[in-house]
Amino acid sequence: MLTAKDRQELIKLAKEAVKSYLDKKPYQVPEAIKKKYSDKRGVFVCIKKGKYLQGCIGYIEPEHPLWWAVVNAAKGAAFEDPRFPATSKQELPEITFEISVLTEPKLLECKPEERPSKIQIGKHGLIAEKEQYKGILLPQVFPEFNSDAESALNMTCEKAGLPSRAWESPETKIYTFECQVFKK
Repeated sequence: MLTAKDRQELIKLAKEAVKSYLDKKPYQVPEAIKKKYSDKRGVFVCIKKGKYLQGCIGYIEPEHPLWWAVVNAAKGAAFEDPRFPATSKQELPEITFEISVLTEPKLLECKPEERPSKIQIGKHGLIAEKEQYKGILLPQVFPEFNSDAESALNMTCEKAGLPSRAWESPETKIYTFECQVFKK
């Protein structure tokens, strides 16, 4: 569990990485930060202007050190999310960074019809996977849409490029995970 100080440091890290990129300067992550946040974690960074999403990029699997994942997800959200225009220097003061640090995804090992009963809206994020298709929705997304477990599963399958009811098939794998979410 990240402390309040940890959360502040990671938000600062994300902001500084984006600012350095906008200033066309290389960003040097302090060695103390690299050491402190060396655990491998899944991370997503979302950038919002007001209540509107401006970009969201991340890493599902814990394959990278936390510091690296935050820096690269922040730059990806600001400049590489194909759904949105790149963040400008003028927008930076108005932007909120939201970081989601993920627990390791767990496969829902039950019959497909039991899946909705295993999901807690607001607590669980979802991953739907079948063959080359994979989609993720963070836990904070579902309450925004007043989703129940079944509609959350539908949304996640659609995000993966699958039919909305693909979760009803045993061939579709469904994973749950939790997040520690913080923003500034």
